[in-house]
Amino acid sequence: MSGVVQGCGWNRLSFAALNASFLILGLAAPCRAANESWTANLTVGTNLDGRLEVFEVDSNGNLRHRWQRESLHDWSAWSSLGGAFFPGVAVVNDGAGRLGVFAVDRATQGVTYSFQKAPNSPAWSNWTSLPGQVVRGPVAANQDLDGRLEVFAVGAESDSLKHIWQDDTRQDWSEWTDMGGAFEPVEPGLVVARNRSGQLEVFGIHIQDHVLVHCWQTTANTPDEWSAWSSLNEPVLPGFAVGQNKDDRLEVFGVNAVDGLVVHAFQVSAAPATAWSAWSSLGAKMKPKIALGRCRDGRIEIFTVSPTNDMMYHAFQSRAGATTNWVPWTDMSLVGGLKVEEYAVAITNGARWTDIGGGTRSYPVIGKGRDGELDIFAFDERLDDV
Repeated sequence: MSGVVQGCGWNRLSFAALNASFLILGLAAPCRAANESWTANLTVGTNLDGRLEVFEVDSNGNLRHRWQRESLHDWSAWSSLGGAFFPGVAVVNDGAGRLGVFAVDRATQGVTYSFQKAPNSPAWSNWTSLPGQVVRGPVAANQDLDGRLEVFAVGAESDSLKHIWQDDTRQDWSEWTDMGGAFEPVEPGLVVARNRSGQLEVFGIHIQDHVLVHCWQTTANTPDEWSAWSSLNEPVLPGFAVGQNKDDRLEVFGVNAVDGLVVHAFQVSAAPATAWSAWSSLGAKMKPKIALGRCRDGRIEIFTVSPTNDMMYHAFQSRAGATTNWVPWTDMSLVGGLKVEEYAVAITNGARWTDIGGGTRSYPVIGKGRDGELDIFAFDERLDDV
């Protein structure tokens, strides 16, 4: 492997169990094997002190969580946060650093939330609803530049994009508002990113032609002032990912809805209204759910699952911000002591996909812990228990 650019320093299939049903790569864990939907049952959040916390919606809709202990090498037991929710919760830090969870209630189809009682605390508040709107999960949330939270979801009646935000006191919420626009209705599975200027930017898929569309706040901290919708002119499947390069340019990764290839496009500059690059293929057909992380050195690394062998693969930038320069395809001759087949795949843009040795039909999720390293979580196919 001499002279080959490496990913984010993964151990050679150093899978360790959170319990009998989880894998940790670098540290590892779950989704549910029987769920072939692109919506992951698993979500990862980061406490104010850098410890990771894992949230999972079980088959009964109960939301459970467990968290890293201070040593970072041990995890708590599973603890229930109650409820009966659809898969696809949003986990976000508020302005004080507390973790908050937003979920869609199975009975009412309304959005409800719970927060840690204090940053890093294992104690959580009771569930509180955001009334006035029924939605189709999953829900998305992010923090404005001033620390206020904003929540986004697709309305159940019209498939239009709805959002709601905290007021200036952080103690109350606005009414649900329809964002409207030429590219509504949109599919569930929104992604909300924050650009260099601090403006929130929402990405979704137009229902009628399946192209990726986006809009953004016209100014940071103005939740009621948004640009018109703009098309990124690529048909993609739900489960796309958005990440920020080291130079703050946003980059989008998805699975093309026509040929199943992983594709990506990126901002030409970091300005919110900037042009985007043409779409290019990363040279592999994968399942339509991409997990994205940024390595400690700033390189973007993406993870997904092969539809042919249910193995987990990853690809990464050759250097931070190298949006057009991904390490060429290769195989890892040994992964955790297991021989990996050689893949002779010709592509034009130099993406490297490596089988990291984990078999799973579910989708991975990524967390970034106190040490700055990425941790990938996925369901252990050997057992069907969480």
